[in-house]
Amino acid sequence: VNNPLLMMVNLPLKPQTEAPMATKMSPRPRGFLASAFRRVGWAAKTSLALVGLVAILPTANDYYQFLQDEQMKKKKKKSVLVLPFYRMRIVERKKPSPRDLISVFQSDDLSTPIEVEVAELVDLIHEAAVDPEIVALYGQFGNGMDSSLKVQGRAQLEEIRNAIRVFNQIHRVHSNPNVNCDPNFEKPKQRDMKTTMAFADSFNAAGENVNYFLASEFQYICMQNQGMLDLFGGSNTTMFFRGALDKYGIKVHAFKQGQYKNFANIFTHKKFDKAHLEATRSLVDSLSDNVRFAIHDSRLGNKVSKDIWKAIWDYGTLTASNAKELSFIDAEYPIDPLNDLVAANNSPTGEDLETKWGARFNFPANHELSITQYKRIVDMRRRFQKNNTWLNRQLNKSGKIENLTGAASVKNEKIAVIYLEDGITSKVALNVVESLRKIKRDPDVKTVILRVNSPGGSSFASERILMECADLPQPVLCSMGNYAASGGYYVASNCHRIFASPSTITGSIGVFAIKLDLTDLASRYGINVQHVVTGSHSTMYDPFQPLTKKTSETLSRNVGQCYDWFKTVVCIGRQMTMQDVEKIGQGRVWTGIQALENGLVDDIGGLDRAIRYAQRNFTISGEASVEVWPKQKAPFSLLSELSTDTRYLGATLLENYSGRSKDMPYSLDLLSPAGREWLLKTALDPLVFFPGTMMTIDENDALKIMLQEMSA
Repeated sequence: VNNPLLMMVNLPLKPQTEAPMATKMSPRPRGFLASAFRRVGWAAKTSLALVGLVAILPTANDYYQFLQDEQMKKKKKKSVLVLPFYRMRIVERKKPSPRDLISVFQSDDLSTPIEVEVAELVDLIHEAAVDPEIVALYGQFGNGMDSSLKVQGRAQLEEIRNAIRVFNQIHRVHSNPNVNCDPNFEKPKQRDMKTTMAFADSFNAAGENVNYFLASEFQYICMQNQGMLDLFGGSNTTMFFRGALDKYGIKVHAFKQGQYKNFANIFTHKKFDKAHLEATRSLVDSLSDNVRFAIHDSRLGNKVSKDIWKAIWDYGTLTASNAKELSFIDAEYPIDPLNDLVAANNSPTGEDLETKWGARFNFPANHELSITQYKRIVDMRRRFQKNNTWLNRQLNKSGKIENLTGAASVKNEKIAVIYLEDGITSKVALNVVESLRKIKRDPDVKTVILRVNSPGGSSFASERILMECADLPQPVLCSMGNYAASGGYYVASNCHRIFASPSTITGSIGVFAIKLDLTDLASRYGINVQHVVTGSHSTMYDPFQPLTKKTSETLSRNVGQCYDWFKTVVCIGRQMTMQDVEKIGQGRVWTGIQALENGLVDDIGGLDRAIRYAQRNFTISGEASVEVWPKQKAPFSLLSELSTDTRYLGATLLENYSGRSKDMPYSLDLLSPAGREWLLKTALDPLVFFPGTMMTIDENDALKIMLQEMSA
């Protein structure tokens, strides 16, 4: 074993288990039983036929739409890909739902929300950039309030923004040098310049303006005449509950390693302490600088000095005229001009747009293509390409391709992308480990990319994922999403190469544990809790047992040992000294840009950049297929679960219709009567309340992870 992490621990080999013997078939029943079995068999066949029919309907519908789209392309139409950001919800990975079975038959109306994965959207924009049929990209934004883009974090916006930049610059060809002096070497063909345009009713926002941050990458921005632009700068709001907890007799004892590990401060402090304020200020400034520099480079360039931003932040809301004067937008229009732009290009005589809009346009498209339509086209193309690849591979095996063309054999290379989302709980770790073990047995997988979008979690669950990654024979890369902090950074620290976006929240190398004391609260309600123990630590995690000197020493020792191992893991993975790790550790949170300067990450870029790096460095063909793990359940299996598990049904209904998005932190009103009742009821089980040590970025994430563990 060459991995330095595995050399420090004894990793037992998993014994090979034999396949279970097939059970013998009983003799065929006769008489009444035979008739019953025949009826059951007929019913089963009928059910399977119906299920099969429903299963092929989406594919048949896709194929029919694909043929229609291909017919459209034969008419030499130049299409604009329309991205309705105002009704998009960007997620890391969509959750499968039984509604997916009927979604293909629903109309693509303007009011239907669209849930799209960030990698999926980036891939579609990249595909459109090299598609000669797509000549323009059009972004539709709402008003920034009730009609607005929903996104889980700023790093996702940066990945989408980078994809739009690729579309803008696709005409710029950078040919590779002919290093081998190949006489058949061909330079890439020059592509035509493409157009990007955006329209918004208004760019209002509370805090950082995510809609305008994304729109600023478009070449041409229009806004409604009465629209407004809010550029207020960044902020961070922290609520401290120490005073309220004292009022209700609730004590929280915190044990942490790292002065910047500020999880428990909201419970143990009444305001920012020096270290907490320093870390928060640094984070807010860095995130604001990322937004400010990105917008400035895209819209202002060298027109104005970067010193103007302080005046913009302090001025407040900008009118459409103000925004145009400062070059934040290009034009003010009363309505979205897209329909007129497309209609003018379809008019035989050419409609005079200058008369209506007061400006000349050089918009090349004469046909609108929705994101749903284009995704259908791309999926069908790739399906056909996959089938052709399979056919070529079969011909390869028979030797026909070599005999006819002399072509090299087609490689079935794969890149595995494993998603690690949300809090790292035992259940999450189990799913990731199961995927890693399956990938380990697949010789076609040439490299693994760990896509981390997690604020951390349980130290034991994080350790399990880390060691399983270290045992892989394939190289492991890491692509960081919005968050890869604490436990999220722990699992990524030993990857071959780490990619992060400028606004990724990472680092937080630190550990904490807390001890909740509800004895005063219980006594105020007349509750007397008594314990019968056999050791001084039997009630260490019991919230109805006050903190003792021995339990305090034990908790401090546990946290210290965990922190030392955390630093050791980072030392090995990042090839740093323990002193260097201590300087950038202590629970300090960094943005992606800061982490690059500190040596915590290797490169700035999103998942697409990590995939390109893997293709270039770890595959032979450079065109390996990408597999996504963990595998999600098919909609039919979800239907089965919905019909047999009422708890699953209730959870699904709550998630889909309660209005709470998965990226929102849990908020508990522990001081209400219902909250106190829940707290007292849950606290009666000391084994599930705040067990072990935690690696999380902040208090909201820690509470969410704890609740997930308790409900598992």
